[in-house]
Amino acid sequence: MKRLFATGVAAMGIATITTSSAMAEPMDIGVTLSRAEHLFLVKVRDAIQEQAASMGEVNVQFEDAQGDVGRQLNQVQNFVAQGVDAIIVNAADTSATQGITDMVAQAGIPLVYVNLGPAPGTQLPEKVAVVVSDHVVSGRLQMEGLAECMGGKGNVAIMLGELASNATDERTAGNKEVIAKNPDIKVVLEQTANYQRNQAIDLMTNWITGGE
Repeated sequence: MKRLFATGVAAMGIATITTSSAMAEPMDIGVTLSRAEHLFLVKVRDAIQEQAASMGEVNVQFEDAQGDVGRQLNQVQNFVAQGVDAIIVNAADTSATQGITDMVAQAGIPLVYVNLGPAPGTQLPEKVAVVVSDHVVSGRLQMEGLAECMGGKGNVAIMLGELASNATDERTAGNKEVIAKNPDIKVVLEQTANYQRNQAIDLMTNWITGGE
């Protein structure tokens, strides 16, 4: 399922760009990912490469923001300075997307946010698109599945992603919508692991050891 979603995100991102641009000449696309080592984003990167290769004259330049907003802004600035034909951004910090949007829109370059982007309802300029899942629905589905496994009662720990990500807020909101409908389920732990595998393993180990 993750693979299918990653492929779909990449295909929609590339398709959104190419349908609004002429393909008579080779196209250069700049891509900046929040953290290139994330397993999901590795799949997104692979799918972007596959999609670009299938379309012929599409050259893709990837950059890794390493979770650093300033680094990602510099990468976008470099893409603009290079005169790329389009830019794809997986936001390192969703609260910083306005600055990216303004910069790229001023240059007149098509911009697509993938998986993490501006908050829902944000007014976007022409040539700017967002390809994301509905994170609130994702959170509801997660908690509905867990509530069923728990028989509707028990203690729950919520491991959060990066606190600067609107996806973290929205998925957690979806979790808590379902929890509110199940009064015998209580949230006893809620901490961030920043979407980092090592942090997540350490945090889960501490939770299990603690016994709550």
